[in-house]
Amino acid sequence: MPVLSPSRPSFASQVFSRDEGVTKPHHWIVTICILGGLWIFAHPYRGLIHDAQLYGVQVLRVLEPGVYGRDLNFAFGSQDDYSLFTALFAPLARAIGLSNSALLITALGHLFWFSGVFLLARRLFENRYCIAIALVFAVTLPADYGGFGILSYAEGFATPRVFAEAATLWALWLATNHRPLPAFAVIVAAAALHPLYGAIGFAAVVCLLGIRGDWRWFLLPAICLPLGLAAAFVGVPPFDALLARYDSAWFEVVRLRNPMVLLGEWKDRDWGRLIMGAALVGVGATIGTAAWRRMALAVLLTAAGGMAVTLLGADLANNVLITQLQLFRATWLLALFAHLALGVLLYELWRQRTNASALTAVVAAGLLLVWLFPWFGLPVGLTGVVLGGLQVKRSLPQCSRVIDGIAFALLALVLFFYLPARVMDAREAVAYFQAHALPWTELLTDPVLTESLIVAALAVGLFFATRQGKGPTAVAMVAIFTILAATVWDRRSEYRIEIDSGGAPPSLRQQVPETASVFFEGESDLLWFYLGRRAYLTRLHGSSVLFFRPLALAYAERAEMLEPLEVPYLLRFRGYASRKDLELPDIDREALIVACRNAQELDFMLLHRRVKGLYEGRWVLHRVSDDGDAADVVRNPANVVYLYDCSRLRN
Repeated sequence: MPVLSPSRPSFASQVFSRDEGVTKPHHWIVTICILGGLWIFAHPYRGLIHDAQLYGVQVLRVLEPGVYGRDLNFAFGSQDDYSLFTALFAPLARAIGLSNSALLITALGHLFWFSGVFLLARRLFENRYCIAIALVFAVTLPADYGGFGILSYAEGFATPRVFAEAATLWALWLATNHRPLPAFAVIVAAAALHPLYGAIGFAAVVCLLGIRGDWRWFLLPAICLPLGLAAAFVGVPPFDALLARYDSAWFEVVRLRNPMVLLGEWKDRDWGRLIMGAALVGVGATIGTAAWRRMALAVLLTAAGGMAVTLLGADLANNVLITQLQLFRATWLLALFAHLALGVLLYELWRQRTNASALTAVVAAGLLLVWLFPWFGLPVGLTGVVLGGLQVKRSLPQCSRVIDGIAFALLALVLFFYLPARVMDAREAVAYFQAHALPWTELLTDPVLTESLIVAALAVGLFFATRQGKGPTAVAMVAIFTILAATVWDRRSEYRIEIDSGGAPPSLRQQVPETASVFFEGESDLLWFYLGRRAYLTRLHGSSVLFFRPLALAYAERAEMLEPLEVPYLLRFRGYASRKDLELPDIDREALIVACRNAQELDFMLLHRRVKGLYEGRWVLHRVSDDGDAADVVRNPANVVYLYDCSRLRN
């Protein structure tokens, strides 16, 4: 295949080149600092949470195989065999500790990600203002994608996904600069860390190169497919799973515990945001520079391909390998480029000024409504996006002030319903944060639109304010903003740091032997990191049920054994559950004894619930205030645990 190689400008000249509205390099420095400050604020470090717990326990298995080697997570195999992430993570954790190494890895991943999206935007858009506005939306708007809102791009915890996403952005930048071979080299590195996201990046680069004018690049997937089939027939893992189909028992556990891998299980909210994002990218493909239009089409093609393969292979055929690949995750690119497209659309509208205010109000109302009432909000949002695209192409007449008034009245009406809902959610969240000893800044990290729009508005205002000021004044303003943002990047509470660092009370550690199997009715981190013990069963064990049939059946069996405890969402995925849905019911003496007799391999249980006369000890893990403990905060305190010895209760 031909490799195009026109004259290549230097790296520095591509970053700091002069274009419309730019006269000095310090203007770019100001822009980068503002965007970096926004990034720090909107993508804080969250600690060993979410999937970082799975990668963290994989590191602990390497460091302490005697304790964690028998954990259910590794009893039937591990997906870690197909990634170099743990091999790179473990030596660092051995040197500086798991908590510190996870923070450092996340910081490096964010730096890699931010630099990639910035350089890509510099290549796709024509001037600094368009770049800045598009990146403000990309950085601050909700980043989640896929089903049930559990995945997001540029996550604030240590996983290989952050690096694989960043590598994809760098590869796309290289491809737009006529460097396909280095682009594929970067994709290979991404696949070494996370094969799935490497495959998605490979598809995106191939689509982009094909759309650029050489259809022969589309032959690459056609070459890879026969190779994969040959590996499947020979029995090379994991390709051998391409010839396998989930049986009913295994598939039922997958459907209950991992519904996000099946498109038929997605909720209205998931589809609403997906359709809205596709509309933004689709309209964006009709405006802007030629490079941007080609990139938007490549992203649409990649996301549509991933969704189609998921629908056919997972939902309809129940194919094991295709389900495990979870190619619907290609929509992470769609989510990111939808935010970039929104910035481009609004920039072009306001540059023309005609109908800009009315159309901006309609688009904003549609975005908010999609979060509240997806199928009611979609027509509003789609109408605003399509009309905005037509306006940019100068296909609409000037609307009257009456139309402007109606548009802003619509936005005001939507805010009237939206903001009280957010306030009610916040009031419920406050009690949760107090119980977990979390700082107030944690309220701002949820993927909600209100706070993001406020931050975006502040950023845009600061950007234009610095444009009008003198160089030293602009730099001083940006420096203050960046320092303030940096102070809240590590958003962990003291309790979170204690958990990540293994700060369990010594008396509790003495009560539970290192080789013991322990069940805790909360999250996995309290056992794996805080207490340093293997878990009998946690919700996170269910994340791997689609990869190993014995694990899926063992997970379902153990969940059934512990059913007398009535732990919410132990087998079924909780999705968009509220805090009320997760409240633990009272249990009696008989339920506790039956659960211990059912689970013969279980040694201890750590529960928030007290059964008088049966527990071995009570611990307040973290005090919310100096004059009271967590039991004063909520009915089922998150910080108070009771230890039960199952070997004694069985008798």
